Amino acid sequence: PPYVDVQVTAPAWSAVALRTGGNGSKGGAAVLALTCEASSLQSRLTWVPLPALATLRAEGPCSPAGCSLLLVLADPSPTVQAEDDLVLAVSGVAFRDAGAPKMVVVSRSGGSIALRITLPPMTSAGALVGTLTPTAGPEGIEASAFAVSFALNVTSLTPRVVSVSPELVPESGASVTVQLADLAPVAGAGSLSATLGGAPVSVTGVLFSDAKGTGLTVAVPARAPGTAELRVQVAGLDGEAAVLVVVVSSAYTISCDGGRCKVPASGGALAVELEGFGSATASSLSAAVDGAAASITAFAPGTASLSIPAHPVQPLPEPAAPLVLTVSGPGGAVAVAQVHYIRAPQLRRVVFNEAGTALRFELDAPSDAPSGAVACAGLVQGPAPGSLGLTQTCTWASASLLEVLMGANASVLPGHAVSLLASALRTADGVSDVSGALSAVVEAPTIPWAPELTVRGPSDIGSCDAARFDVEVRSTRPLVYEWTCDSCSEGDALIARLALVSGGTHRIDGADLVPEVPYTIGVRGRTFLGATSQVTQRVLTARTGPTPMLTIVKPPGPYVRGNDMYLTSTAEFSSCATSEAPLEYAWTVTSHADQAVVLESHGAVLHIPKNTLAGGARYDVRLDGTSAGAAARASDSLSIQRSPLSARVAGGDRTVFRRDAALIVDASASADPDACVLDAATGEMAGCGEGLAYEWTCALPSGLQCRLSATQAVASFGTASTASLDLSALDLGAAPSIVLGVTVSKGERFASASVSLALADEPVANVLIVWSGELAATDSSGAVRVDAQNGRLVLWTDPVEPGSSFKWDVVGPGLDTTSGAVAVTQANGFASGLTSAELALNLGDMAGLVLGGRYTVSVQVTLPSGLRGVAGMTVSVNRPPSGGQCAPQLTGSERALMDAIEIGCEDWWSDMLPVSYQVGVKGEGDAGYSWSSPSFSESSQVRLSAGRYSLLVRIADALGTATLSSELALELAETPPPAFDNSSLAVAGDDAVAAQIEGLFERMDGLGNVQQLMLASESVVNSGERATGATCGGVCVGADVGGDSVVKQAAQQRSRGGAAGWVECVLDWVTESFDG
Repeated sequence: PPYVDVQVTAPAWSAVALRTGGNGSKGGAAVLALTCEASSLQSRLTWVPLPALATLRAEGPCSPAGCSLLLVLADPSPTVQAEDDLVLAVSGVAFRDAGAPKMVVVSRSGGSIALRITLPPMTSAGALVGTLTPTAGPEGIEASAFAVSFALNVTSLTPRVVSVSPELVPESGASVTVQLADLAPVAGAGSLSATLGGAPVSVTGVLFSDAKGTGLTVAVPARAPGTAELRVQVAGLDGEAAVLVVVVSSAYTISCDGGRCKVPASGGALAVELEGFGSATASSLSAAVDGAAASITAFAPGTASLSIPAHPVQPLPEPAAPLVLTVSGPGGAVAVAQVHYIRAPQLRRVVFNEAGTALRFELDAPSDAPSGAVACAGLVQGPAPGSLGLTQTCTWASASLLEVLMGANASVLPGHAVSLLASALRTADGVSDVSGALSAVVEAPTIPWAPELTVRGPSDIGSCDAARFDVEVRSTRPLVYEWTCDSCSEGDALIARLALVSGGTHRIDGADLVPEVPYTIGVRGRTFLGATSQVTQRVLTARTGPTPMLTIVKPPGPYVRGNDMYLTSTAEFSSCATSEAPLEYAWTVTSHADQAVVLESHGAVLHIPKNTLAGGARYDVRLDGTSAGAAARASDSLSIQRSPLSARVAGGDRTVFRRDAALIVDASASADPDACVLDAATGEMAGCGEGLAYEWTCALPSGLQCRLSATQAVASFGTASTASLDLSALDLGAAPSIVLGVTVSKGERFASASVSLALADEPVANVLIVWSGELAATDSSGAVRVDAQNGRLVLWTDPVEPGSSFKWDVVGPGLDTTSGAVAVTQANGFASGLTSAELALNLGDMAGLVLGGRYTVSVQVTLPSGLRGVAGMTVSVNRPPSGGQCAPQLTGSERALMDAIEIGCEDWWSDMLPVSYQVGVKGEGDAGYSWSSPSFSESSQVRLSAGRYSLLVRIADALGTATLSSELALELAETPPPAFDNSSLAVAGDDAVAAQIEGLFERMDGLGNVQQLMLASESVVNSGERATGATCGGVCVGADVGGDSVVKQAAQQRSRGGAAGWVECVLDWVTESFDG
């Protein structure tokens, strides 16, 4: 005493859901009511579902060489938001060189979390068992209750041949180097055996054998020209690696331009060079491909033109083994070569992107399609007319990938058939036949994007008011919503009403709520691809007094530390109120973990500067409003995601000397945005690389890792942010290039970047390309993404040696400075010439730039010594937001000025978030549009005086690239002024129109609705000028700055005092000019 302990056994959630109207499978919340004698107590309980493994898929073969796994957990613990919130334990296999799995969160929704787990090389095959356990469980539940296990068989693959050197073996015999992949390391040559044409041959040595591959040498004995299959088998393993070996005569040879002899699958002409057939004539030669006759259509000493028959297997399989071309001549002369039959590109699959905004047409081979944006008409076809949307944007993102960004009202779904109508498509080298029309069934993405909901609505209302809740979400198609009352008691009528709502807007009348009792309203959304959001909750309370109705408008997520955020307030006076005194606003941002105050502010707009909030943390936002003693509050939360790491290798792709003994590569520009802090002394961000770990790799064009010549060990380059490479110590053979990559990691987060280095046989100037830009950023592929409307990009080289000369070029769709047909002038965007030390591009002026196109910017530098160097980088032109539409929501009974016109936008999408909206208003006869300030809300309101108007919405992404909605026409008739009696009017005796206007402006000013106030006042001024011929300039403009008054500019910069000054001018002008 005085305490009593009561133990309650809670029923299963499925039983509770039947009484509360909740989802019986996903858990939820309900009220526990306890009656003790005369007292009634309440508590809120939350039922949390236990997680389950929904998807486990290996992305490619899972062998001892390692693999990548994709896991989707359904109903994960609510404490799991990022990689660091999970612990992965693996048993059943051991990892080589103390390696450890890496894990990254691909997506997180209310119903699931998707993870990608990368397994490093293992010592052997076996049954792998993994367990994922959260670092902490929900309050009161052990973390171990939320552990999920998965099992996977790591199997030994059939070894395969990656390369053979030399490709052509002389008839006298030779030692052949064979590189194998998908093979566990072998102890030595004794573990390997080989046959050539069925006869045993000797494996003379093992050059290397590790997790990256095995290299061995095989002695090929002398044999007659022709072909034979070389097979390599590993002792104790089923299966063997096989490759065709071509033995050639030293006296008679066949060769083709480019090294390989290639023809279409249907056969065709083939030009060859012949050596050793000096006395032959066309009639004395014969040719065959695997025994099928090939005709000789032309012959001259040293060359011949052949007509190659079609491949005997049609349609041509992929991959198709090469066939043997034999040319016979007088005196027993025989030459052999391989003929590679090339299949036309086929449609491998068509799949939605993760957001469902675009279809990805993936070909199985690079094609000769033009890069960049192309016309969609006649190129793609959906299952029905209009099923791809009102308009589409088609872009060849690569030679094997066409991206179709769908328009508004798209209806195509997974399972529908779509077609690629590119009948003239060939392989990139132009060798294959044309592809013809290609069709495929649309697939859903492996991990569809999980929507993040933003719910707008008040927290407090009066009993005579109604609360309107609006869901905003970045999606190009409407979602289906499930509304619940998580705090309602059994039998509450609100439960049944919410169960009938599937749209994103709902009204709740204050009269239907018990006064002073908080109601927790929840909503979950589901996309057409089946992805579900987290439940977003709003707490609504009906107050007994006439409380103002406050709503916090925040931008849609995701939220990251490195972005500025603006939260705005919207307010309405209660219908129960008898007076409408101006509202004063106060904002407070606190840490959810410890309730420490992070930020405080006053006014209708809360600006949260970038880098104020911490990645991975949650914050509570409170807005307090007071009006003549009446108080109201609105609350919301912000969950700040951990920012993805940024990996960058300086200098771009470039040419280097293949024997350079001290090549430096630098990744110190890589960053963890969450670690950046502002250096007050320099004004620059510092510490961005704090705690990053670096891992360097080097790969040959074949995909094999670079190895040391002396030991054949895989080359390693340390773990620092910069690496020094001795290229002369690497076994590069005749490789034309290498790819240097770096993986930066911090905890469970990691990112990768790479540069391609072309290898020159002679010393070159070591040139690095550097860039800076306005409205430019590095995208996930390492390209510099730019805004072609207003962006500026400046590039230069480092280092710069005095006396050097420069030659810049820009090549891509619609723009090729190497052709000589491009005007390199300032008017065309070239602020500097192509031979300057730097290249400055004003992108908005450059004719020919294609939205969505990718361009190569390269520079050739010639030093005074004569050495030359080349460097280049990729520039991607940003696409503006697309796929959506905007329209005024009209009832037909709107009153000029007195009623707010709501303009709603939906389905706009960009991959450079967030998207902002500006409303433009132009009255009949006005010279231009009056624009509101940018807002992240999809819905805007304007109040306009009587007249005809054109409305536009400017939709812009985070980079500033913008598009305009279609023009919206609106006409408002004169509204007869009501009887108006307001003793607070500034000028007694003014006519009813001026009184009505002043009363309206005072109300908007009192609510802090600066944007509505500005557009409404401009509408009044413009319509008054049209009606009376008078101008407002002499009264309000004063010191003119760019056509706008100082007070008006201040108002547009969210200064409430500035808005009041501008409106006061307008009211003065109204009372002076509206005589009667």
